[in-house]
Amino acid sequence: MNPARHLIVVAPHPDDETLGLGGTIHDHLRSAGSAEIIAVTDGEAADEVGCSEARAALARRRHQERGAALTILGAAAVHVTRLRFPDRGVELHERRLADGLRRNLLAAKRKHGSCMVALPWREDPHADHRATARAGIEAARRTGLDYVEIPIWAWYQLAWRERLPPSRIRAMTISTKAREAKRAALRCFRSQLEPLPGGRGPVLPIDFLDAFNGEHEVILA
Repeated sequence: MNPARHLIVVAPHPDDETLGLGGTIHDHLRSAGSAEIIAVTDGEAADEVGCSEARAALARRRHQERGAALTILGAAAVHVTRLRFPDRGVELHERRLADGLRRNLLAAKRKHGSCMVALPWREDPHADHRATARAGIEAARRTGLDYVEIPIWAWYQLAWRERLPPSRIRAMTISTKAREAKRAALRCFRSQLEPLPGGRGPVLPIDFLDAFNGEHEVILA
């Protein structure tokens, strides 16, 4: 990642920015680069059976977890714009999201000039990721900004990994310090790693983080 380029990470849920690009964010900032995060949802529906009060509490918790993770990554000062679209319902608001992202990207372009937008992969298994990607690609194209796509669930699930277009895959090496910081940052998302109320399993499979602990971070260019 060129330090001269401002990095804009569009994250469908809290933790997606850390899973996909936590190490890159760490190294980019240490190289005097700048970054920001556009948070599409607050991740309040991670527990599908939670009541409205429980969802509000989970949104607050996940926001705090992201803040703790960013601090570990050396990104405590990175601005997070919370759009507050409904978790598990982004595709119902895709048009409005595209317009909102375009406004945010235009503001970043006016301030920084050269920008790179990081979006989810347009074919990721999670519907919120696909809707965010479609809206983000439209917004980036309309503002004349370059973008890359990041596989999240598609990178964890080996069957989906095989569907990634080989010609677009780029492996970005991250430093040892970045890898260590990312590993610690991911542990901040305890709401996704601990058992849910009623003895239900955690939101993320027990081996989920293992897919994101390597020496490289994968993007589709």
